[in-house]
Amino acid sequence: MSDILSPRQVAAQWFQRLWNEHDGSVIAELMAPDCRAELEGGQVTRGPAEFAGFYGTLLDTFPDIRVTILDISEEGDRAYVRWEAGGTHCGTALGITPSKCAHAFRGITWMKVQNGKIVEGGDCWNQGGLLARMAAAVPA
Repeated sequence: MSDILSPRQVAAQWFQRLWNEHDGSVIAELMAPDCRAELEGGQVTRGPAEFAGFYGTLLDTFPDIRVTILDISEEGDRAYVRWEAGGTHCGTALGITPSKCAHAFRGITWMKVQNGKIVEGGDCWNQGGLLARMAAAVPA
């Protein structure tokens, strides 16, 4: 039996530990050093350190963020995750005055996994809609 995690297992751990337990150490643990991540809004990160900056921005903005996995599909070396996230807008990291309102948003993340590490990935969600709701201080 192999100790290497499957793409589905990597995805499940990634979302649970990173976004629900707020355990940033999982970034270096599950992401390959040269991982390329295509993020919503056109941002691209390379490697765990750059992705950790993105993670820190979201965690500062939504310190109580929680993500619910709605579906995980695995095909070969890829995992596809449909998720729903929510949190209270408390930080200024996205350049918007905190509204203290709860906001929810949904998206899809894909990841390519080799030897138990994410080597490539990306996500798609309505970041523009979320930012507009935050700026208008209207909870989702």
